[in-house]
Amino acid sequence: MKLRNNAGIYYFQKKKYLAVDDFVDEDVAKIITEEYLEKAKQDTENELNDSQCPVNSKAWYGQPKCEYVMVDCLPKMEALTGLKLLPTYTYMRVYGPGEELHYHTDRPSCEISVTINLGQSGDFDWPIWYADPDDITVRMPVSVPPHSAMMYRGCEVPHWREKFEPPKADDWQVQLFLHYVNRQGPCAQFAYDRRDKLFIEPIGTSETYKELQSITDDDRQLRFEVISDG
Repeated sequence: MKLRNNAGIYYFQKKKYLAVDDFVDEDVAKIITEEYLEKAKQDTENELNDSQCPVNSKAWYGQPKCEYVMVDCLPKMEALTGLKLLPTYTYMRVYGPGEELHYHTDRPSCEISVTINLGQSGDFDWPIWYADPDDITVRMPVSVPPHSAMMYRGCEVPHWREKFEPPKADDWQVQLFLHYVNRQGPCAQFAYDRRDKLFIEPIGTSETYKELQSITDDDRQLRFEVISDG
């Protein structure tokens, strides 16, 4: 994991966003990318009616492997934000040419969010844009190459993507969104996106699962059910 421009907790607290390279394990990203590219081919219709992305990108809510990544990244997110967090939900999207993400802010379950580029079909740059919440006329693109991420305060920072115009007609980009809330703040009521618990499917070896178990102490108040241990 590499922070850009020597940024850290202070930068996130002041700017309300933070770009991080090598945020997700390359092997984990590959496993999820391959699974959902295949799933996108098989699904004839978009599972979710998402007004923020009105063309025809394929999207999935709360998938078990993605929920695992959300829990596994919890210590990292806490270290980078300086906050005690609870996970809420995940969102997976496969983008194709012509698609875009409308200018928006997020709902309360997305108080602290991170968008991760799990993989893409070629060597191109399709940045996510953000507006300074203190002056929305100040707008900046943030490059998020494969395995990198942008963390942001989803309810405060307007963000969007311009139309996806890659070099080839069959190019794609797979994006994973992880959402959290401050455990000590007013949005804590939205933990697990108001579900009873998370359903997770660990990725990797039994050692990976042991690491997951090690962060589930009572103080974190995590509630999840393992549906497979890989």
